[in-house]
Amino acid sequence: MSGAQPGWYPDGSGNLRYWDGAGWTEHLAQGGPQVPVAPGYPMVVRTETNGIGTAGFVLAIIGIVFSWVPLLGWLSWLLGAIFSIIGVFKMPRGFAIAGLVLSFFGVIVLILFLTVFAGLIAFI
Repeated sequence: MSGAQPGWYPDGSGNLRYWDGAGWTEHLAQGGPQVPVAPGYPMVVRTETNGIGTAGFVLAIIGIVFSWVPLLGWLSWLLGAIFSIIGVFKMPRGFAIAGLVLSFFGVIVLILFLTVFAGLIAFI
């Protein structure tokens, strides 16, 4: 396999073996592809994404940054919390959990904002 890019390739026994660009290594992975891969071409490995969890994370950040804008901040915080909760039930969960934590932090910021605002109204 001279000239082939480093990567995981089927070894003929149903496993994958790592080609480092110069030679085969002793590293094995189980569950090779069902269809043989043409020599010289790396096997495409699909990674799972969690779009709704990522959207919840981004909306939670927007909600915190714009928490001082009454409607925009609160709406994005609420949508971020909802999307993050839905995203926790899908894999991978990293951004969904981070969005959930940021959403709860956003609740604290919102409560503080409303408390200060209510105090200013009562003072006037």
